[in-house]
Amino acid sequence: MRLASWLTSAKRRKPRRLNEVDFVRHGRLTCSAAVASAADDAEVLAWLRARIDDERVVKWRRQFFGARLADVPTAGRSRVIAYYPVAARLPPETLMIDIIDRDDAEMFTQT
Repeated sequence: MRLASWLTSAKRRKPRRLNEVDFVRHGRLTCSAAVASAADDAEVLAWLRARIDDERVVKWRRQFFGARLADVPTAGRSRVIAYYPVAARLPPETLMIDIIDRDDAEMFTQT
């Protein structure tokens, strides 16, 4: 389905709940448009609440904040290290969010 028809059909019906695939394919653009047209944060929050399943948010949050470097499959670990070089110096038990945080800290302290 093309983005324009997806957006149009979503306007005619009740707000469509976004799943992971929808968000990657269409949701970022739709969300960006909603943020751009919102008067304030409360409007953005209301737009999101109408489209996001709370149970999935809890699941995504648990997966995101609980993932460790050791949880990344061996084949993908080299990509993580290429993107976040600091990960090569940290133990496998390090949480991914901590790797991202340390990488940001190192990146922004360099001149």
